[in-house]
Amino acid sequence: MKFLKKVSTGFMYLLLIFLVVLAYGSIDNKFYRVIVIEGNSMSPTMKFGDLMVMVEPKENMPANTIITMSVDGSLVTHRLLGYEADGFPITKGDANQTDDNFRANQVYIVGKYLIHIPYLGYPLLWISSLAHKIV
Repeated sequence: MKFLKKVSTGFMYLLLIFLVVLAYGSIDNKFYRVIVIEGNSMSPTMKFGDLMVMVEPKENMPANTIITMSVDGSLVTHRLLGYEADGFPITKGDANQTDDNFRANQVYIVGKYLIHIPYLGYPLLWISSLAHKIV
């Protein structure tokens, strides 16, 4: 019984640490950012409901880097294929057949993929949907 109590206490501490890390990543900071994947264009690499951690992007990232861009204010996570002659990024979702056509949009890279955790974004999506229903 004492062992079970120690295990449950340890689990609760880990959960609390995870929630603090998640909350910090949800606000703007200089270390990392946490987002939830809300589409399947990066499948099978990442799927709807996965939690992704990204870091600040570097200049001239190599091809095959997974990046998150702001496209007219909406976040899009796709793979960087390279750059056009003028430096505009060429990107494509892993599940998509063709390159993205964002040339006419306002695009800037906001993050570089660090790690993702499958399914862990579902609770955040659920909380977000509840918040929208309340408001």
